[in-house]
Amino acid sequence: MGIMEPPSGTRAIKRYHARPKGHIFDEHAAVVLFYDVFGFNIPNPQIMADAFADHLGISVFVPDYIRRCFGFLHRLPFSSTSIADPPSPDWADPVLESVPDEYANKRWINTIRDYAYYIRKALPYAMSVQPSRLTPPSLKAVQELKAEGYERIGAIGLDSSSNKAKSVKALTIDTSPTPIICGVMCHPTPEPNWWDTITEPSLWLLASHDKHFTAGKIAQLCRTFEPKQKKGIEFDHTIFPETTHGFASRPNLAHEPSRKAFEDVGQLSTEFFKKHLLFGH
Repeated sequence: MGIMEPPSGTRAIKRYHARPKGHIFDEHAAVVLFYDVFGFNIPNPQIMADAFADHLGISVFVPDYIRRCFGFLHRLPFSSTSIADPPSPDWADPVLESVPDEYANKRWINTIRDYAYYIRKALPYAMSVQPSRLTPPSLKAVQELKAEGYERIGAIGLDSSSNKAKSVKALTIDTSPTPIICGVMCHPTPEPNWWDTITEPSLWLLASHDKHFTAGKIAQLCRTFEPKQKKGIEFDHTIFPETTHGFASRPNLAHEPSRKAFEDVGQLSTEFFKKHLLFGH
């Protein structure tokens, strides 16, 4: 069971810190887990961090980079200083399928109603969690770990936060590169513009029925990494059958393919970090 570490004199970003139950295998290695847009409103980031810490024998951190604001500030989506609280995942359930074709037979009038409600709730929040606002605190959290003596970091991103689990080249602040040496992307949003920047080992865990990361995008991803592989840059991907976007961060455990995929994410990620972060130990 980890603990929540508040900001301190030398740390600006609040974070969840999971430690292994037994001996810490490597004091200079850590994993950073970047949560999805629902933040700590769902327990899975902490659950996954605890599991990774025990299986790897190292510290795992979940930075709380969605900053809190108070009163009416969360209603100012274009404010440069405030970022809204994470929403409850419940209000997205009617439009975000947890299994393929879950709403295929929904009446069109109900679909319009549900999307209207979703857009009304999501738009102000979505504007307040643009990459230009979330990337600086995310990078700050990693730089703080570097300052604390963590020399090698493996990153795992859930959902669109996978964009933060990039290579050491992509995660660079001016002349101060981060110690991230490998990354796992779980059903990310497809952003081919930064795929070329990845020069470190990466593992992509993708859904078979992702309306964003479609089969065409997966093919493009593989084409992008094919010449990289010839240069020795390790790339691997797994497409989990009968799954939808979100299976790694908020799986429908009543759906057997989603439950198995969620479990496989933990196993595959652990094996990946043992190889590339702990060098086979």
